[in-house]
Amino acid sequence: MSKVSVVIPAFNSAAYIRETINSVLNQSFKDLEVVVVDDGSKDNTGELLKDYHSKVRYILKENGGPASARNLGIKEAKGEFIAFLDADDLWMSDKLEKQLERFNGEDIGLVFSSVQKMDKDNHDLPDYVNRERFEGRVFEKLFNKNFVPTSTVLVRKSCFEEFGVFDEDPELISVEDYDMWLRIASKYKLAHVDEKLVRYRVHENNISKNLARSYFGEIKVLEANKKRFVQKYPQIENAWVPRLAKVYYELAIDYFATNQFPEARKYLKESLKLKPFNPKAWGYYLSACFGKGWVDLIRTLKGKR
Repeated sequence: MSKVSVVIPAFNSAAYIRETINSVLNQSFKDLEVVVVDDGSKDNTGELLKDYHSKVRYILKENGGPASARNLGIKEAKGEFIAFLDADDLWMSDKLEKQLERFNGEDIGLVFSSVQKMDKDNHDLPDYVNRERFEGRVFEKLFNKNFVPTSTVLVRKSCFEEFGVFDEDPELISVEDYDMWLRIASKYKLAHVDEKLVRYRVHENNISKNLARSYFGEIKVLEANKKRFVQKYPQIENAWVPRLAKVYYELAIDYFATNQFPEARKYLKESLKLKPFNPKAWGYYLSACFGKGWVDLIRTLKGKR
């Protein structure tokens, strides 16, 4: 029995799947198995994996979304720990080794790390955001913001036996992982390796055509976990309104960034109803009212500074 099972959900992943698998097979930690769950690919993902033979367990299933693929991988996994890796991301060679060192107590359920963003050609991308990473008893902080990247996660398999698996509700696509980390954090400590152990690939099509779906899914996740855990963590009751305002604000800013100003105004209004004293939200709202010409001018002026 391997100590770590690496679950890789794949859908039309031929462009990157071999590079992704190689980053796992090149780990300094060797007591692992690789489980690739093909979620009904229409390309030649399966053909490309034939060369790996006994190194990879390949499972083909009907398309059901990433949660269903990960859940099948969990069911098939034989390891004490389970790691998740998206089929276009890459691991640094010492990723598992450094994370396993952090499982130094039974009260740690999950270990994650920082990421390095890259483009489709593996070139590093700048990340100007100050990303705080918390560890320990972090349920309340995690409720306020999801700071756990899925391709970095290493988790005890027993956590899935205790809390269940990923929610396969189609409305939660892209946020079902957040729901899972909240459930685990409700009882166990999370540990963070403050190194970029994963290279996260950013695609031109990362922004969903249905941009609102992931944000409304996030609201649904927050509502469910508020109901589950408010008695244990009563502070999240007071955090609810500003948290909801934050979701609407972030959705509006994503629309603003893609020049979809009517949608940006709509969700800025929703955010401001909940949190009226937000100068940044008012600034974006007024800019969205003036339209693209005004926004382009502001962007040009900022770029010349």
